Amino acid sequence: MIVEFYGLPGTGKTTLSKNLAQKNPGEFIYLHTSPRKEIIKYGLLFFLSHPTIFIFWLKELLFECLRKHFFELFRYKLHLLLIAITQYQKAKDYPQKIILLDEGLFQRILAIYDRKIDSKKIEQCFINIPKINLLVVCQNPETEFFRFKNSVYREESPRVKLGKTYFENWQKVVRENDKLIREKIKEKGIRSINVNNIEELEKYLSLYHNKF
Repeated sequence: MIVEFYGLPGTGKTTLSKNLAQKNPGEFIYLHTSPRKEIIKYGLLFFLSHPTIFIFWLKELLFECLRKHFFELFRYKLHLLLIAITQYQKAKDYPQKIILLDEGLFQRILAIYDRKIDSKKIEQCFINIPKINLLVVCQNPETEFFRFKNSVYREESPRVKLGKTYFENWQKVVRENDKLIREKIKEKGIRSINVNNIEELEKYLSLYHNKF
């Protein structure tokens, strides 16, 4: 069973998924990042298992970066993409566990596109995401974009390095795309839940675990 987390940057995806796994280590497996060797291994296995999906996302990434800021953002976005696809493949190693997937391909829609996208593009992205059992939609207006604004590591972000104008425009675009993505999640009937805390998520999983 795969539970994927989605939301604007800073809304608590990592905190919520990590805390849930730490609280219930025998039941949940938290996946977020991987060492380079694992990225190569599982990335190759993902390509062999899902070549069409792999090629779709790589093409989207390349085309977007060729439009603007190729040298500044290509390696950064590629790394994020490879981490995401690695987690789907790695989840297969734990068939009896509930996998908490932090920052999968739903999240990568926000990361890859620096321009406003339409419903058709979002639907294409949805088609090219491996099947999951539940999408957890996080929201917390008070902490949105925290690591880009207030974190001590903010200056290390390639997006921050591109300057104030780019960063403000990017935030605006991400919010607009996020709104449309949430609408499409409901429209397409993707099994999802909006949560603000770990108690809400635990209650939902305990009630519906047997249905997945």
